[in-house]
Amino acid sequence: MFPEQREAKRQALLDAVESLRDVFLAGADEAEAMGTLTQTTVDAIYESGLFSFKTAQVLGGAEADAMIQLDVIEAASRIEPSAGWCLMIGAGTLSGMAAFLSDEAIDEIFVGGKAPLAAGVAAPSGEATPLEGGHRARGPPRPAAPLIRVAPRSPAIAPVASFEPPSLTISSRTSPD
Repeated sequence: MFPEQREAKRQALLDAVESLRDVFLAGADEAEAMGTLTQTTVDAIYESGLFSFKTAQVLGGAEADAMIQLDVIEAASRIEPSAGWCLMIGAGTLSGMAAFLSDEAIDEIFVGGKAPLAAGVAAPSGEATPLEGGHRARGPPRPAAPLIRVAPRSPAIAPVASFEPPSLTISSRTSPD
């Protein structure tokens, strides 16, 4: 989706951010009132491919280097700070998750080469116990910035619980007692 050559990739990513200017601005007041991005804004970022800008090219991402990542986050944040923050968190969650998945999990989650929409925090707490069809999350959630709503994009990803961010934190590993 994005060019491989560094400067062309950088420009394509910045152009993608700029193409979302009107969407970011149109949803800013509602997002502020709700404490989370509007679904229209999340969908626009997802459809632009920007949630994958940190993800490896082999998975359909742009695999942007650190300096390009900063340029992209800065450009989005200059237009609408909450959108820039959520883009940073969403792209980081997806790329971080993808880096540690098995090939089998990649095939299930990145259906048809399309990245899922993901949300997460850098400091997970609690415990997720595997159950048939998903996981049960237990433990106190840590306060986290309002992120994006999790929207399943493949049958392998199913919501664990109905929640409004940031009331639930899910971890794939057990935290120390």
